[in-house]
Amino acid sequence: MVGRPGARRATALPTAASDGAASAAERLLVAALRDARIGGWILGVPCGPWTIDLGFPAARLAALRTGTAISRSPPPASRR
Repeated sequence: MVGRPGARRATALPTAASDGAASAAERLLVAALRDARIGGWILGVPCGPWTIDLGFPAARLAALRTGTAISRSPPPASRR
């Protein structure tokens, strides 16, 4: 792939897809947390019939990102 148009971008795609983030907004949040070396968080925390976007279980803290970014996976059946 070296030297082909788009090769540099294509090599970044598996990394972006492997973080478990459901949207571009979550991927930005994950990148910011990693850059700041903030640990103890997990994505996709189950909470009853819902899934919380990001959680810090030890602190019992949950965060939901809002925005218009499109998820790369369909919504779970419980939220339809």
